[in-house]
Amino acid sequence: MTHGMILHQEDEIKKISEEDLNLLKQKVDEAIGRVNEDSSAVSVFCKEKATLAGEALSFYVKQLKRQLSIGLPQESQPYWKLVKKNIHKVENALVELFKIDPGYVYLLAEEYPDSAVWMCQSLALEKVDKLSSQYSLLWIDLLGEKEWRSLAYLSPSVGLQISLELMVHGETKFSPFCFSIQKDKNELSTQYVQLLLKNERRDVQHSANEYLATKNLADNVEWLLENTKAEDNLFSHILVRSDRTAWFRELYINTEQNMDTEMVCWATVLELPEVEDLTGKIEIANEFAHVVFALSGDTSRVADILTYLKSADENTIDQWVNTLYVMFGEQLPLQPNQLGIDIEYDSAINLLVEWWQQSSYGGGSKLRLGKRIHFESSVDVLLSPHIHAELRLWVWKELCIVSRAYFPWSPYLMPEKQMPSLLRFKANAAAKERFNLRSRHAIVGY
Repeated sequence: MTHGMILHQEDEIKKISEEDLNLLKQKVDEAIGRVNEDSSAVSVFCKEKATLAGEALSFYVKQLKRQLSIGLPQESQPYWKLVKKNIHKVENALVELFKIDPGYVYLLAEEYPDSAVWMCQSLALEKVDKLSSQYSLLWIDLLGEKEWRSLAYLSPSVGLQISLELMVHGETKFSPFCFSIQKDKNELSTQYVQLLLKNERRDVQHSANEYLATKNLADNVEWLLENTKAEDNLFSHILVRSDRTAWFRELYINTEQNMDTEMVCWATVLELPEVEDLTGKIEIANEFAHVVFALSGDTSRVADILTYLKSADENTIDQWVNTLYVMFGEQLPLQPNQLGIDIEYDSAINLLVEWWQQSSYGGGSKLRLGKRIHFESSVDVLLSPHIHAELRLWVWKELCIVSRAYFPWSPYLMPEKQMPSLLRFKANAAAKERFNLRSRHAIVGY
């Protein structure tokens, strides 16, 4: 039997257990010990090359993730192409070292754990060792779940997809974590998740029911509403409730009491009639104001926003220029990713002020990418290479809720993983119709 895959005799589901992880760790430790004990000139050279490659790979992967955080990269984008090309070169170099001894790659975990995980989840190494992705599981604790997840999002490895499923079946402490990655990468099926619940998997019970509830399966919706607290996952509760606006109105109670919390963002998504003037009341300095204005598209206080930005720090300016881009799109005289690179922050504010003074927008316009807020312009926000992940995530939540059509997505997936999902959703005629009727739904409490 292949190491790392133990067959469950009763239901014939393969799984990776704690015992398998220990065996994998033993193999890694042996390989690292072997190359560390080898003091030959060749081994010293190989270790030096591996360290340099690990450092370079860590840098390039961070650049890759940064590009994803500031917008959906286009394959023709020069810097995106350059980073991917450099990653490919470093991968090939490390694969050659792996062929000499796997220890040269595993050794990276001590100084560059992100590089070790990346390599083990790469297609380049998978061609040499089809089980390489399983070794990356050993460094979840070392790297941290958030960082490990971000690398798993970027991996196209079929082996990793299999390894995540085997980990879920293995009932280790990482099973719920691996299940959540499967969900975010859209690698789950209803039948697979129902099987987990049938097998009374309590460790993934919450996540499994939550996933099936997004499919509008009545029993799972009922379980979610009865067994989870709304404040722990407000998105899911709003998504699955048929009476969501009326329910949220009771929960929200009073706009003034919740003005400094994330609740103002959800109130904006749902377009509660009683918060129609929310953008007129909220302080521009409010932590969530930039999200509220991006979601509402309300242009009535652009002059106030620009006045505020004259004395704001660079991070705040970044946030608000992203918000303005969500509103005006290409009609804005600059793109968010030009800040601090092609144009200094002070100059950018002056440019925006001059542009706004010369613009012909009415005070009550509500815009998204320079058009009225509708389904197509909202999906185009998710497809934009110029809008940061935070606001794209909020618009995604809005699309799922208002369209009543949940689809798994993350701005941190590779473009080739994001695009098919987004284009399929954009072609969903029923979702489009429901989204474009949003105002009527808000009024009647739908």
